Amino acid sequence: MAKLEEKDPRWIVEERKDGTNVGGWHWVEKDMMPWSRERLQQLFSGMQLINDPAKAQTLTITGLEDLKGEALVNNRKNKIIPSYELEIRLNWAGSVAGEEAKGKVVLPYVSDENSDEEPEVKVALEAETKAAKALKEAFLQGPSKKAFVDVIHKYVAELRAGGPTDQSSSTTQPSSNKPSGATTGRTKLSSATPEEVKPSTSGTASKAKASQRDLKLTERFYCHTSDLYDCFVIEGKMMAFTQSKATVQPQPGSKFSWFSGAVQGEFEELVPGKRLVLDWRFSSWCDGCMSKVVLDFEEPEPGNCVITLTQTGIPETDRIGNEGVLETTEKGWRANIFQRIRAVFGYGLGM
Repeated sequence: MAKLEEKDPRWIVEERKDGTNVGGWHWVEKDMMPWSRERLQQLFSGMQLINDPAKAQTLTITGLEDLKGEALVNNRKNKIIPSYELEIRLNWAGSVAGEEAKGKVVLPYVSDENSDEEPEVKVALEAETKAAKALKEAFLQGPSKKAFVDVIHKYVAELRAGGPTDQSSSTTQPSSNKPSGATTGRTKLSSATPEEVKPSTSGTASKAKASQRDLKLTERFYCHTSDLYDCFVIEGKMMAFTQSKATVQPQPGSKFSWFSGAVQGEFEELVPGKRLVLDWRFSSWCDGCMSKVVLDFEEPEPGNCVITLTQTGIPETDRIGNEGVLETTEKGWRANIFQRIRAVFGYGLGM
């Protein structure tokens, strides 16, 4: 039997030279604020809360404006002890019958003390216009608020579970033999055809994913191909429908930035009114991870434009190990780009 008074080594818990916390014995505290900012941006950016063609109303969360407070996860003897007190501020943009409106959604107090309660949700308006007031009422009184709160609960549940999985300590890798087109619990849209391709083995990005995915979308607009093409190559038009900062220099080899840097890339090929080829990535992807986007513009009838998007090389996970990148990318194209182009320029709102 081990004898405590004789300093039997079986009683002694030592700090290992390699820093390993064996069995999670020691108290470990982790700052979850950086992860929280990334995760909230991923969950909410591009989330369409209202899309009512009958009332010509749309409302979309455009991104995280600010996150204040603290979020910590403590681990002792493999027991996770979360501690957080946060104020979350999100930007939104929408329109009613073509009249634009902007504002903020504020959650003033999200805390471990009220984790089992519905958080308080406030809606602030940039301007007290008729459209803004109508969207505020539709959000707070309709089913959109529940959908919004459900996402907050999802974030809180992930935070309380310890946040992202530590990829470096896990031997489980994302499966690369899923059936083609498999998704993670969402309804597949008919014009989207995600496909799986062989994993990339180049650079740093190969460490963060075991496979890449492809996406193909077809969308229709009431405009000429030149009108739609200009939305991607004229900086002013890009900023108008994204309602954020953008940098666009339409020539091969020039870099671009959309949504205040959330989307980055480089122009590879430009055929005015017909085709755009882009190196394209979200800033939340691993360093060196880049997809290829091809936009083909056709006008089968005058004033009736069809755009076909083909995107290859989409990673399966982002830089912190969150899955669902394919779904986030598709949602971004549909809600934040194509639907906004229709709403802002009138190229077929509600199609």
